[in-house]
Amino acid sequence: MVKKRMNLASAASLDVPETPVLDGGMVASNQGSGSFQHALDDRSRAIALGLRECLEPIVRQVVGRGGRPAALARTLGIDRTLAARVLRAIRAEDAVQVLQEIPAPNGLRIFLDAASRAEISAHLRSRADEQINQFERLIDEFPGGRSALDAAIAEWDPSMRLRTERAAKQAMHKSMSCLLGYQVDTMLVTMIIQPSADGRGCDALYVMGKYNIRRLRASAPITVFGRQDYPLDSTRTDLPRVENLRGEIAPAEGNAYLLEEYCSAHPPRLGLFHSDGLYLYTLPQNQPAVNAPVTYVSAQLVRNGYLRYRTERREHSRESHVPRMPAKVLVADVFLRDDVYPGTSPVVMTTLHGLAQGPVRPDNPRFQLDRVDLSTPLETLGAGIGRVSTRDVPRYPELLRSAFEGAGWDAGRFRGYRCRVQYPVPLVALSLWFELPKAP
Repeated sequence: MVKKRMNLASAASLDVPETPVLDGGMVASNQGSGSFQHALDDRSRAIALGLRECLEPIVRQVVGRGGRPAALARTLGIDRTLAARVLRAIRAEDAVQVLQEIPAPNGLRIFLDAASRAEISAHLRSRADEQINQFERLIDEFPGGRSALDAAIAEWDPSMRLRTERAAKQAMHKSMSCLLGYQVDTMLVTMIIQPSADGRGCDALYVMGKYNIRRLRASAPITVFGRQDYPLDSTRTDLPRVENLRGEIAPAEGNAYLLEEYCSAHPPRLGLFHSDGLYLYTLPQNQPAVNAPVTYVSAQLVRNGYLRYRTERREHSRESHVPRMPAKVLVADVFLRDDVYPGTSPVVMTTLHGLAQGPVRPDNPRFQLDRVDLSTPLETLGAGIGRVSTRDVPRYPELLRSAFEGAGWDAGRFRGYRCRVQYPVPLVALSLWFELPKAP
């Protein structure tokens, strides 16, 4: 990565590579947060176990130890879903599972009212009511209610954390789709890197797909992809430049980058918006029709765009993608030739885009200011493209073979990595960091 390319805040869904600015910084201390978290954990665990201990004898009096949700619901005259959650909570093995399964306080009071009608002892109901009040007070201390409490205690258990994260990302996907007026099923960003012709830098081939873009409003502006506008100098071959797979240098038309065999049949022709060093390729207004899916797959080759070896000022290279189009799935693949960054794997991080810009390494304190702690599992795909198939991307192995052949690159020499994210959060950057080797 040689130079600053662009600010993706205005083109986050464009699949244009972004490069950090050299900088650093300090993070303010967070003294006291550990003791607060410890107190919250202890209190939440005590409430969870107290709820289980108070509710269990009530359930046992109604349906015995082996009661099923249908029997509990029928006997008390309550909703079966509420009965099932109460049973799962009292049978949970630890406090984390209790908090995952326990109904909200209002639901628990419905359960207690039904228990009163079933003539369960006042003593048992009183104990349970006090625990419910404590649970409600704990929830009310968080402005975001139950979901905020779940987020605060999610560090206890990975499964709870993933469940809380997924629910939040699904809600954001629905909200952003409504606000922006469009969405997409799958976003594909594949980066393939090999040494440039002079051996000092690297070339990168980008294969990008938006599968089943849907308009939710006829007039919503939709940017499909974009590219960087590099200054061209016909006398030099070592400067960064963009090509399509036919070898054309920086064609202006967006359709020149499309891999038509993998796009929808006769998709709307892309429009062009050129500004501030960017070419942005957009769907015309009112096309396609509302809720009519359309797919675009494109490829662009960036010559001499990346560092191959470390310099005095930079030991890492970073590739960031900032989804702005609400998507159900983001598939981010990277393929490195065997002589590019040997012996290392990329490090994946997620950050807010556009605040603390400029760190040159992933552990830079300033970079941590923007960290968003999302799950980003990295899968190793091995050598070649024999294991790339995914249900998210139709004909993906065939697509990659076509891209490698179009670039004239040997797919067998590349090793692959994949980061698959369900419901990627718009404007949260997914960054792949590469440790640069020393020059030989």
